[in-house]
Amino acid sequence: MIAEFTKPFLFIHIRKTAGVSLRGLLANQFPAGRVLFQAHSVSGPSEPGDANFVTGHVGLDYARRFAAAPTIFTTIREPISRCLSTYHFFRSNDGNHLRTLAIELTNAEHESRCRFTDRARRLGLLEFLVEEESLARAWLSNGQARQLLGGSFAGLAEGADCREIVRTYLAECDVVGIFERLDDTLRLLSHTMNWGRLGPLPHTNKTKLYSADVDPRCIEILRAWNSLDFYLYEEACRLFESKLQAMHDRGLDHAPPDAIWLATGESLLRTCRSTGMVGTNASITGTSGYAGIRPSPPLSTFAFRSPDIPAFAACCPTSLARPLWISSRSR
Repeated sequence: MIAEFTKPFLFIHIRKTAGVSLRGLLANQFPAGRVLFQAHSVSGPSEPGDANFVTGHVGLDYARRFAAAPTIFTTIREPISRCLSTYHFFRSNDGNHLRTLAIELTNAEHESRCRFTDRARRLGLLEFLVEEESLARAWLSNGQARQLLGGSFAGLAEGADCREIVRTYLAECDVVGIFERLDDTLRLLSHTMNWGRLGPLPHTNKTKLYSADVDPRCIEILRAWNSLDFYLYEEACRLFESKLQAMHDRGLDHAPPDAIWLATGESLLRTCRSTGMVGTNASITGTSGYAGIRPSPPLSTFAFRSPDIPAFAACCPTSLARPLWISSRSR
């Protein structure tokens, strides 16, 4: 366990919003035995239990299943781009992928996904949207609002009342990231959680888009189907900018990320020197706490007088929520 967590963390993974990439990065912040992936899976646990980190294609109503209210994070994407990415991803699903979905989705959802893949391969995009409108709408119409609102979405008619509900649900999220601004999203999230630097973000499950070939009539249809998602995206961007500005106004966003990390490392080293746990000539070199990621300039690898890493963790400044990997070489 890297840090003490007083609240669980819920990452609401909306399809095709960099969720697979983000969940891997975020899961590294938590002990492996306290992580729950695919929280939406019908074959998995229906409750989060004692998990510190939970993620899946769930809505905000899932947060009520926690014994203690969780920190809630999600990302929102420009609706047309997300719809096209979803279409091409579903269309590319092979038999093996569809078989894995059989243990994750309900029977009805799985049948719908298989039919979507089959029909999307047989038809062009415009034909698919027109001839299979009901099927297409099930996955490509207001998908982001549909997931966030969960059961509350059923029966809603688009209009002012729906927009008020969207604003209310967005306000329940502690951090709403923007797909098109993932670097800023990570900065805002790391600041909110006091995690130090996050990233770089690996690009996992990335779908190749063919936007240049999209018939304008397809864009028209998708735009008409996603008016609530457009409002959700607009409102999410407004909240995002407001929180970034507040972070900037508090003077927490001026130094380059590496400089902030290095200053933290220096503070950490001074603390350890004062306890006699490292030599006075220990240097600020090494790697960060993320496997395979090396910031520039690199951070602290300390030469310990004692290999007592738990004692070291106990004296870490509270400002560093994720300690560095430590070398216990004696001097």
